[in-house]
Amino acid sequence: MKHNEDLPAKISHPAHPGHDLKLLTTAGVTFVCDGCQEPGDGARYTCDCGSFSFDLHPPCAVADEATTLVHRLIRGRKFLFLPEPPAPVERTVCDACGEPARGFVYHCFEDDLDLHPCCARLPERILQDSRVFELRRKQWRS
Repeated sequence: MKHNEDLPAKISHPAHPGHDLKLLTTAGVTFVCDGCQEPGDGARYTCDCGSFSFDLHPPCAVADEATTLVHRLIRGRKFLFLPEPPAPVERTVCDACGEPARGFVYHCFEDDLDLHPCCARLPERILQDSRVFELRRKQWRS
């Protein structure tokens, strides 16, 4: 995923036609993404439409139905972006975090796998307080 400084300051999105969405980078302000329906804080694309606001995580805002995602931890599988989970919706769960997928989702039809857009775009390494966290496949212990 692009870093915040690489993201456009303003976009239009088919999920919210007729309104420009502006990149807002307020840290610590929580919201619920209107794309994937998951909570977030910090950077988001937003439109203040009077009595309510419309918000998208940056990975949800830049997700593209025409692009196939290949995830580095699930090699050889292609994920397609869907604006809503495949049926049966009530049983669709993100195979990365284990939480329900209620909105935007990347889906692998071959293996019936699903990823939230934010989970699909997690970086391989995160450095925090001089600790390195690495994204890895779950390893089972015997």
